[in-house]
Amino acid sequence: MVKELGIAYHGNVYLDHARADFKEMQEHGCNSVLLAMSEYDYEQWRGQYYKMAKIAKEEFGFTVYINFWAWGRIFGGEAPSVFLSNNAQLRQVFSKTQKAFPAACINTPAFQSYIKRAVKKVARVEAIDGFFWDEPHYAYSAENLIPMNLSPYYVCNCEMCQKLFFQKYQYDMPRKENADIHEFKEQNLATFLQELCQTVKKIDPSKKNIICVMPSPASTGISNWEKVCFQEMDVLATDPYWIVYQKDLNWVQDESEKLMQIARKHQKEAQLWVLAFVIPKNREGEIKEVVKIMNESGADSIFAWLYRGCLQTILKSHNPPLVWKTVGEAFYSLKPK
Repeated sequence: MVKELGIAYHGNVYLDHARADFKEMQEHGCNSVLLAMSEYDYEQWRGQYYKMAKIAKEEFGFTVYINFWAWGRIFGGEAPSVFLSNNAQLRQVFSKTQKAFPAACINTPAFQSYIKRAVKKVARVEAIDGFFWDEPHYAYSAENLIPMNLSPYYVCNCEMCQKLFFQKYQYDMPRKENADIHEFKEQNLATFLQELCQTVKKIDPSKKNIICVMPSPASTGISNWEKVCFQEMDVLATDPYWIVYQKDLNWVQDESEKLMQIARKHQKEAQLWVLAFVIPKNREGEIKEVVKIMNESGADSIFAWLYRGCLQTILKSHNPPLVWKTVGEAFYSLKPK
């Protein structure tokens, strides 16, 4: 039986509203919450996030995770990047056109230092139980919103990547992707994630690191999930959003089983994410079927994105209240009778 049921939450920094929302989450079967904190949130009111974490933990008994939401636009999310606003020259470069895409290059020391400084501060917050590294990926379109197949071209082909590629392979980085480029990109992304996880563990070894890899159709993240099953990572996650990828529920089952096999092989916990946004009319019931599939797969943790069916956002479902109600019913069905 799954032991952790949670929901992602963002868009609020008022503590009285947060307290009411946490109560509502609890009434919907949740015992955990993921606070999605963008770069702007961190810059402007991270103290409020720390207070929300404390309220969730102490008053509601929640396990509390923090999500560096859309940081550098290399993690999942729609939020803009403060770093990119101040460092436009450090964007990823599309090999075909040599034009910059709206995402920071993970190989630039400036971005690495920027995010690690923030991680060190947040890792010292006692009420935060862990870090959620959401869909780490290279830019996948000129807008970096909807995954696109850019092949045979790729990102990133910036000067830093070209320099590092030459040092490793002893030939100039080609414009079209080959096996070496695929290996180079994937290994660099995995190394970057490991360094972030190490940064967390050095501050507080008790805090968990969750890495949510993009599901199989997405080609711009980590295709070999085993590459992120290093020592400092505690929970392997994925988000088989069947409607987003225009797949059926058999695909959800396949992705769930794949995750479980790899997580168990490496003695990691397993977390699966349920789509609770952009749900079309008359498809809300699929949420219950997906939660059932994920539970039967043996997942340790099941989360849904987002609170209240993404109400009042550009990603809202056709009927957000019904989506949220269905999430609650699905979660309650997993609780011991």
